[in-house]
Amino acid sequence: MDSVSVSNRAEKNTVTTVIYRVGFCVLFALLIAAGAWIRIPLPWTPVPLTLQTFFVLLGAALGGPGLGAGAALLYTVMGAAGLPFFAGGASGFGVLIGPTGGYIMGFIAAALAVGSILSKPAKVGPLKLCGTLFLGSLIIYACGILILSVFFPGGKPVQLMLMGVLPFLPGDLLKIFAAGIIYRALSKKLKSLI
Repeated sequence: MDSVSVSNRAEKNTVTTVIYRVGFCVLFALLIAAGAWIRIPLPWTPVPLTLQTFFVLLGAALGGPGLGAGAALLYTVMGAAGLPFFAGGASGFGVLIGPTGGYIMGFIAAALAVGSILSKPAKVGPLKLCGTLFLGSLIIYACGILILSVFFPGGKPVQLMLMGVLPFLPGDLLKIFAAGIIYRALSKKLKSLI
């Protein structure tokens, strides 16, 4: 084999990897946006039930910290730029500085954490996987509650938990379980592409 064919193969692999990574970020940004359209409003809180966290956590688990956070960041930027990507088709920078903005920013932080933990070479067993995905949910909650407290300054911690965490726990446990199953099925196949 000559050096030209080795160089061509390496260049082709690099291009394929870049296309895969960009495609992964775009795909998961669009999936997070689609998850925002599946929305159940709750009368006692400005925060609706959505499927966004499912796609944030799955993207981070499968793509690692760079691709997972990249997808969440791309989603955030596209929604802030005016695409109807936020819950209920909302868009614009105002959503990010509104009562639900902390959750959206939490998507990026959660993706970094989940992706970092699960990209370590150690074996990922079911407990580590579910625990890591739950940690991601806790990060999203923490960021969400922080901003939500700005809009409800007299709110007691219990009230904020009732508005911004407790109604979402049962659904998030189901999302974590589903994301874990999909991760187990796809992780080895996708890791070979990166």
